[in-house]
Amino acid sequence: MNKTFKILWFEDDEDWREPIEDVINENLFRKFLEPDAHIFKSAEEFDISSIEKSDYDLILVDNYLFDNNCKGSDLISKIRKNQILIDVLFYSSKYDELLTYLKTNLSDDINGVYITKRDNELFTEKVCKLIEKNIRRTENICNFRGIVMDSTADFETIVESRLTELYTNISEDKQEILNNIVIDSIETPLITEISHILEKFKDKKYSFIQYNEKPKGFTMNDRLKIFKEFSEQINVPLIINGQNIQEYYMDSIGTYRNKLGHLKVGDTIKIKGIEEPIDQAFYQKLRGRIKEVDDNLDSTLENFVNNVKNS
Repeated sequence: MNKTFKILWFEDDEDWREPIEDVINENLFRKFLEPDAHIFKSAEEFDISSIEKSDYDLILVDNYLFDNNCKGSDLISKIRKNQILIDVLFYSSKYDELLTYLKTNLSDDINGVYITKRDNELFTEKVCKLIEKNIRRTENICNFRGIVMDSTADFETIVESRLTELYTNISEDKQEILNNIVIDSIETPLITEISHILEKFKDKKYSFIQYNEKPKGFTMNDRLKIFKEFSEQINVPLIINGQNIQEYYMDSIGTYRNKLGHLKVGDTIKIKGIEEPIDQAFYQKLRGRIKEVDDNLDSTLENFVNNVKNS
């Protein structure tokens, strides 16, 4: 689980499933997670051997499927024998019969599987509790730092790509504006290797594109600063939620990313001089900010680049 919550669901009744799926999706949206449900009506439709240990966050299995050759209980046994230890919710309209079966046939394959009735309210409540349980597993500094780092790495790729797109699709005089912004505004890095790259750029031994796409070229903050100053110089707005793009990104997630990168332990984090408790509300807030940046960053840059190209 990162920004997406993946569910593997074996259910053959679409009329029963669809309204419940809507409720589950709304629950995930409120937690700033993107639902991704893979639905199968029978075991025959799905190759169990293809499941990897981290492919899904939750598995839902109806005991009575269209497939007469494989009940839900058989399916769960096959999943467990494949060493897939993801949470499973096993449900049936014949709940008492299911309980009797489990009591008489309990094995290591079925241990740890959650059960419930095929009842809209009970089923939905149980699924939402299991979703919450899965989310809580990620809510520690080490795991959540990984989520933030993965997400911001995606954002960095987006900004790098859009900056290259901008440079390669504008006139030479606008390219010169970008070159001068780099020379005038990007601070010389302290790391010797990176400093040499900047000097080579100033001496025109590296092009703007080479510098932008080099692993140790521009930082994320450099690229955002270039976009911000370029937009100001050519008088084409680049604003998200009332802030310039550099301020928006750093306030939304960039500063948190930088602080979390160095935080190993502790129950607080200092952001702009203010101590914030690292608790469930903190993790929820950061999920929301990652989702918001994901929704806004690329589309805003795409519109800006298109406006500049067409101006």
